[in-house]
Amino acid sequence: KDEVLIPLLTTSLPSAKEFRDAIKSLSPEQSQFAKSLRAMQLDSSVFGLCVIQVKPQMEALLDLPPNSLTKEIQLTQDLLSLFVEHQIPPSLVSYDGDMDATPNEKVTAVKQHVKGVL
Repeated sequence: KDEVLIPLLTTSLPSAKEFRDAIKSLSPEQSQFAKSLRAMQLDSSVFGLCVIQVKPQMEALLDLPPNSLTKEIQLTQDLLSLFVEHQIPPSLVSYDGDMDATPNEKVTAVKQHVKGVL
């Protein structure tokens, strides 16, 4: 049985003016989300948000160095599509070459594997 500890942040709410100033540069979707969240906070509702970092786990799964997928947005999206929608095994797209290769060479090899599967 897994156990997860979630720290609770207990910060005071900004004033109405501070809140308006903070959200004026957000996109309409982000602004609506922030307003909904503030409304729940003002109503004393409980709201939980869980952020799961997927890229570090994918890099480990694919035998890639840490942060090698950071700027590879399309590759990351393609990998998620293959894993989630098509449920392919990671061994089909994992790096399987020389472990002394540069991070760029490893990412290029994974890109080629993904291209071959797609």
